Amino acid sequence: MLCVPPERANRSHGVSRSWSNWALVALWLAAMPSQAADTTAVLARAKAASGGDGWNAVGGIEMRGRLTASGLDGEVTEWQDPGTGRWASRGRLGHLQLAEGYDGTSSWQRDPGGEVSRTTGASEQAYARTEAWLVARGYWFPARWPAQLGAAESRTEGGRRYEVIRATPRDGVAVELWFDEASGLLVRTRMKHGLDMRT
Repeated sequence: MLCVPPERANRSHGVSRSWSNWALVALWLAAMPSQAADTTAVLARAKAASGGDGWNAVGGIEMRGRLTASGLDGEVTEWQDPGTGRWASRGRLGHLQLAEGYDGTSSWQRDPGGEVSRTTGASEQAYARTEAWLVARGYWFPARWPAQLGAAESRTEGGRRYEVIRATPRDGVAVELWFDEASGLLVRTRMKHGLDMRT
């Protein structure tokens, strides 16, 4: 809300009060994130830049990569079902064999000993549902998984400009979607997991 100078300031202090109030307004506006393009336009641009209507027919995704952690090397494969948000990954790190995923109802993981367990904590389940929403590309396909979307904001980090949308999927936790302003592509997600902020 803009701060309006009082209509009836006393003669001796009216000018100084007026300028003081408008100075506060200027500082307040400067502190606000600048508005980016409309949320719908940001999402439409990102979809067009990464395949457009081709995403409408995607039935499954398989991704492969390499892992490096604590001096150990390994590899990981992840399978995603965008239509439902289900996903599973299996990897190796040194001699350790690991796996985790989301079956459409709850998340699960397999420990190095081979035992599989479901995640039952409310916060863990909420986090898993947001991950599933990202797999389902719910930001492009709200009918698959609805979410509340905030207004797009322009931000600068590391010398690059981004358009950021905060989304809260149904029954999930809030996540920030960072779209590169130059390419329009979704390049980063951020959401709080416990006390950590995961990117």
